[in-house]
Amino acid sequence: TDAEGQYQVAFASGRKVVVTPGKAQMTSVSGPWQVEFPPGWGAPERIVFPELISWTEHSEPGIKYFSGVATYRTTFHKEPSMQNERVLLDLGEIRFVGDVHVNGRLVGNLWTPPYELDITEAVRDGENELLVRVANDWSNRLTGDAREPQLGTFTYTNIKNALASRVPWKEAPLHRSGLLGPVTVRIVTPVDLLTKEHEGTNHE
Repeated sequence: TDAEGQYQVAFASGRKVVVTPGKAQMTSVSGPWQVEFPPGWGAPERIVFPELISWTEHSEPGIKYFSGVATYRTTFHKEPSMQNERVLLDLGEIRFVGDVHVNGRLVGNLWTPPYELDITEAVRDGENELLVRVANDWSNRLTGDAREPQLGTFTYTNIKNALASRVPWKEAPLHRSGLLGPVTVRIVTPVDLLTKEHEGTNHE
C-alpha cells in the first residue's frame, strides 16, 4: 500500500513489526490528449480531447459510435529521482483493453482493474511522453450503423440482435469506451520487509 499510516506486519515466524510507509507523491496527468483514430472508420483521424470522456459522450457521431483502436498521446513532468523510489502509473479506467508506452517503451497491457503499472524503468526526470492505445468491442459501431445509416455503413453482421440484451442493434445501449481516467503518476518508496524481519527491535 502507499496510504499513509502505521501498519503491523506479521511474519510466518510469529514475529511482528510496525512499518510506516513514506507519503506518496502524486501528480495528475490531465492532458490535453491528442487522440488518433484509424482512417476509414468514420472518426476524425486526429482530434484533441481537452479532458478524458467516453467516446459515447462525444458530440462527433464518428467518435460516439466508433469501434476499434484509438491512440492517446500526452506528456507529464517528473521531478528528479530519489533513491529507491518506484514510479506507478494509474490510468483510472480503460474500456476495454489497452497497451501503455512511456517514452517509446512498452510498459504493459491492461484489461482489468486496477489499471496500474510500474513505469520506473521507462520514466525519466523532466518531460515524459505517454502513449496509450485503447480498443473496445464492435457493438457501438453496429448500433451506430443501425441508428444512423446516412453516416455510412462500416460493419456487417448476420446477428440480428445485440447478444447481451436480445434487442435490435438500433436499440442496443452504447458501451462506455476509451481511456476514461483519471490518470495519475505516484512516486512511492518501498519498505524492505526482509530487513525489518531481522531487525533486533520487536514492535508488538
